[in-house]
Amino acid sequence: MRPPGFWSDPAGARSLGARLLSPLAAVYEWADRRKRARTVPFEAALPVICVGNATLGGVGKTPFAISLAALLRANGHSPGFLTRGYGGREAGPVLV
Repeated sequence: MRPPGFWSDPAGARSLGARLLSPLAAVYEWADRRKRARTVPFEAALPVICVGNATLGGVGKTPFAISLAALLRANGHSPGFLTRGYGGREAGPVLV
């Protein structure tokens, strides 16, 4: 799989598509900056490790999280998991 040519071609930034999408990108950037400026960071009472990112499934997050939990348990910790769930139907937080 190859990245689109306009990612590395400076001439691609002047393409018709780029010029047409430029105003939308400016609005998106403005909205993102506004949201970030209003965000109040949450200070957790316990240490938090986040396993995951914007990558879609299939990159090994679940096996890594399971291994990490085993390692933490072996060192005397009692880790817990908070997950959004996949295809869940329950409303609100659910203790499992």
